[in-house]
Amino acid sequence: MSSSSFNGGFVPKQINTGAFSPPGSPEAAAPQAAGRIDDPYYLFGAASRTDELAISPASQFATGHPSPYYDFLTAEIDLQSEPAAGIATPVAAPVCRQPSVPRSGRPLNVVHIGPHLQLGGAEQWLLDLAGSLDPSVMRISRHVAVNAATIDVEYVTRLAEANISVEVGGPRAVQAAARDADILLSWGIQLDRYLGDAPRPLSVQVVHGDGPWNRFFLEGSRRTVDHFIAVSHRVRHRVCVDVPATVIYNGIDDRRLVRSRDRDETRRLLGFSRSDLVVAFCGRLAAEKRVDSIIEAIGCLPPRVKLLVIGSGHLESSLRQLADKHLPGRAIFTSSNGGMGDLYAAADIFCLASNQEGCSLAMLEAMLSGLPVVSTPVGCAAEVIEDMVTGLLFDGSPRDLTRALGLLTERDDWRMNLADDGRRLVERFAGARRMARDYQQLLRGLI
Repeated sequence: MSSSSFNGGFVPKQINTGAFSPPGSPEAAAPQAAGRIDDPYYLFGAASRTDELAISPASQFATGHPSPYYDFLTAEIDLQSEPAAGIATPVAAPVCRQPSVPRSGRPLNVVHIGPHLQLGGAEQWLLDLAGSLDPSVMRISRHVAVNAATIDVEYVTRLAEANISVEVGGPRAVQAAARDADILLSWGIQLDRYLGDAPRPLSVQVVHGDGPWNRFFLEGSRRTVDHFIAVSHRVRHRVCVDVPATVIYNGIDDRRLVRSRDRDETRRLLGFSRSDLVVAFCGRLAAEKRVDSIIEAIGCLPPRVKLLVIGSGHLESSLRQLADKHLPGRAIFTSSNGGMGDLYAAADIFCLASNQEGCSLAMLEAMLSGLPVVSTPVGCAAEVIEDMVTGLLFDGSPRDLTRALGLLTERDDWRMNLADDGRRLVERFAGARRMARDYQQLLRGLI
């Protein structure tokens, strides 16, 4: 299989596999210089070398949860409520895979195993993938969530609309799902703990981020996962370094970007004037997204620079208070409510200040919507953005973010050119249909 068939043939000029922490943080380390890609796609085999930049095993870094988004890691409600027999131990031999031989003339049946039913970026990825697969080739029929601590009604509704059945369960539910599947697709869990020694079909796990918890999930899935999908080269180099892995960038369904009103009307409804320069953030309001740095940076810019925060999360209240302190009358918090096209159109700049990412859907959406992007070099950002050409990269500090945003506020023509170049770039590879074709090609090849 040719590697060039993945990601629409897009091969980034550079990736940054160095450790990243914003200046001033306790774990701060200077990002290493971006390196040329010498092996842009790694297919069907174990890594031939040990990457010294790879993240350490979970036992060396599991010092606390980055946000309640990961509460399922310690809840273990499902594991405690079901018999422990059959649960895998780390030293056991690999589980034998049952051959996947689907009946002729029917699509491959994919069952998805995930951590919860809370709508976020990875959940949107699942919806976009399911909606873009060729139903004559394969379909996602079932979603098993291993923890019910948070149930997002909107997410469950959208899964039902995609004809995906939903259940919450532990080992028994996961093992039953595996018996019914031609392909088991998972993310965000230690699958060994749930699948145990039960027979299974082809098992593939998606690694959605470059942060330490992603390595934690990988370490707990070695016995029951045959292949890993990394959503960026940085994720593969830092998390999937010693396992068989393929890079497939996330794709977005541009139907979510449809506009229902003009820009001026949306800005008026949000409380912005025509002369305001609006910087937008979209995502979970959690510590790793570092929205506080965006607030601090904009506070150093002229009053006409405003902030639009799109999202929700456990830090919403404290971030609102911080905005009231640093940006009185200059920050608006809202939710998407299905109107992302209108919200992106109301903004002038998109900002991503995370200290860990995978392949940010919000960043791709913003670029496709014609917004210039300012981002930290995490996840796929440094692979997609060529600094000063298709976007701006900054070192994670509020001071450097103020500098980058200042460049865009001072030169309207350059800002628009940057946005145009970024949009043309992501149009090449960021579609959900391209992503679905890549998944179909890879999964069929693995079977």
